[in-house]
Amino acid sequence: MWRQTYSKLTEFVHKNPQIQITAEKTIIPQDVRQQFWQTFDETRREFIKQNFSNFIEETSLLGENYVKTEKEIISLLNLEEIALPQPLKEFIQNPEKALMRELFDPLFDLLKGKIDAETFEEGSSKKVTESIKKYYPKAYILWLELSIMKLLEPDKVFQVPIPKVTIRHARVFLRYAQVRMWDVPHPKETKTISLEHNVASTFIVPDFIIHSKRLNRFMAFRSEAGTAVWTASNPSEKREWIPIPPASVRLGYLDILIYMDETPDNINLTADSGLLPKFLLPNHDEFWKIHPKARSANDCFNGFLSFQVTDQNFNILKPNFAYPIHPHPSDRSSCEVEIKSLYCSLK
Repeated sequence: MWRQTYSKLTEFVHKNPQIQITAEKTIIPQDVRQQFWQTFDETRREFIKQNFSNFIEETSLLGENYVKTEKEIISLLNLEEIALPQPLKEFIQNPEKALMRELFDPLFDLLKGKIDAETFEEGSSKKVTESIKKYYPKAYILWLELSIMKLLEPDKVFQVPIPKVTIRHARVFLRYAQVRMWDVPHPKETKTISLEHNVASTFIVPDFIIHSKRLNRFMAFRSEAGTAVWTASNPSEKREWIPIPPASVRLGYLDILIYMDETPDNINLTADSGLLPKFLLPNHDEFWKIHPKARSANDCFNGFLSFQVTDQNFNILKPNFAYPIHPHPSDRSSCEVEIKSLYCSLK
């Protein structure tokens, strides 16, 4: 129980009066620092184990499979790295340690007497749950994205090099967006895949484009799309585009977009500030007309793309391509996570 470990921590502080932890100052001398931090970390670890043990086990499984899939893809394509945001990378590699960070300030507030044990429990549980809701769906979607990529047997990988919208230059990007149109760059072969997403981008482009040996087609993948601020001067004429109001493209409700074409230049743009490519939704009438034998997104994915998902490491986390997906185990009510639909957007 975390309270027992916390008692050891307060007893250690009491027996070592040279340690001063008050609302005004924190002093932990060198000779007792190591033992203090060990007990401090043990208290945080026990709190996580006591309240989130089921989640840690589940997330560790996700992390192990993500790392395994990532290594296989890096080896297969001779990549230098697959870049992730650092907080998400830490969450995948060591979820227990990542969640323990959420308890650092609250536990010091408890030691300083700013809050009581009940307030610590309530506030810390809320912070940890928010962290789980933020990072678990992202980790799951990125694992799914890389797993599908691996199943397609890629032999080449491309990225679309676009300027980054930084806070420092955001006003400049937005000002120029109002006065001119911009060319979307051609996809270039790459040794690095970046899965780091900004809320706002010049264009929304694929996370990566692969050439699939299995299908002998180019496939573009995009997750967590966000917002585009520039207008493209060269959207592909081979695709049908849907006009939308300027600066309002937000695709956060779509988990993964997948496009297929014989030429990578036709799928180098996911969206700009005013255009979104038309895609097929499994529950729309148009989908049934084009694929009359299909009865679900799973039929679209396995049938239309002409391969079956048989990899055991892929199936172990039970991805479901039906519409919609709501993996809310009843025993995980404290950290409900919504993984929505996979949409197949196909030529």
